[in-house]
Amino acid sequence: MVGVNHKNSEIVRIASVFVMQPHAEAYLNRLLEAVIPAYQATPGLSALTVLRRSLVGYEEITTVTTWQSEQHMQSFYESTPVSSPSGVLIQRDPPHVYQVVFDASHTQETES
Repeated sequence: MVGVNHKNSEIVRIASVFVMQPHAEAYLNRLLEAVIPAYQATPGLSALTVLRRSLVGYEEITTVTTWQSEQHMQSFYESTPVSSPSGVLIQRDPPHVYQVVFDASHTQETES
């Protein structure tokens, strides 16, 4: 298949947390001011996206990170503890980790 790179070692991690609506802004502010800079300073991070979705009574906050390798990703998460005030989070889904097989953004960059 054209464009499929089975040797690509990039890894995408998708992690979601559900936050009660009254605490969503404070949670996002902490995430953007304290946590995101730690991600940005980490070797091996290729991309970072924070998504938000409003639901009844709570907000889903999803962080999508792309890493140059699984080793880079593991090094970051092993050295960075994550904490949240009790009662703020309704649920934290376990993160999902994927190997990148194809990424159109890389294709577009090389064609420009």
